[in-house]
Amino acid sequence: MKEKNKYTMSVVREGLTQYKFEGHGYTLSVGSNDDIHYCSSHQGTVEIAVLDEHGHFVPLTRHDDVAGYIPREQVDGLLRVLETVEHPPFRYFHHKYENVLDD
Repeated sequence: MKEKNKYTMSVVREGLTQYKFEGHGYTLSVGSNDDIHYCSSHQGTVEIAVLDEHGHFVPLTRHDDVAGYIPREQVDGLLRVLETVEHPPFRYFHHKYENVLDD
């Protein structure tokens, strides 16, 4: 089995955690502050964003660079995807979250 893409986790500020991956350099950003993110702590949802190796947002849908109201338990799955690939599969993100925002 290929070695996993290691990441470091940092809390940028209260309600914003980022996971920076060493191999491909991408960052998964998870926002959980109801006042500034598209999320609901009462419903257990978060806002996610993916940043490229230069710190630029990677569009997650055709409408936005972030995906909001994502169930918190999906963050572990996203980390596993980013851990196990050389190049993040952006079609995966686009397809997965397009319907969430359109509903």
